[in-house]
Amino acid sequence: MLVWSIRKDQDGPFNAYKNLGEDLGSGNPVTANDNLVSMASAIVRTAIAGSKIIDMLKNRDNLRDVIMNDMKEVVKGWGVYLETVEITDVQISSNNLFKDL
Repeated sequence: MLVWSIRKDQDGPFNAYKNLGEDLGSGNPVTANDNLVSMASAIVRTAIAGSKIIDMLKNRDNLRDVIMNDMKEVVKGWGVYLETVEITDVQISSNNLFKDL
């Protein structure tokens, strides 16, 4: 889950329009949401790729902070403010991940 808003200071609205698409003016900015969700998914995959499941379960707050900081760095200058990032669903696609538990 990703909650974001347009930065209202400086060039925030202009940068958001430039970086996230023309549909920002609509009531349902599909392109902007898709772009941010794709970016978030890539950052989440990268953050968990080298982690052990036990570490992810025990240190969820640390993982969330890493993801949030990485995302804020990527969207710096995009004209958006990230309010929160939460991992709401995890799908484990390999039984090999459980052999060391």
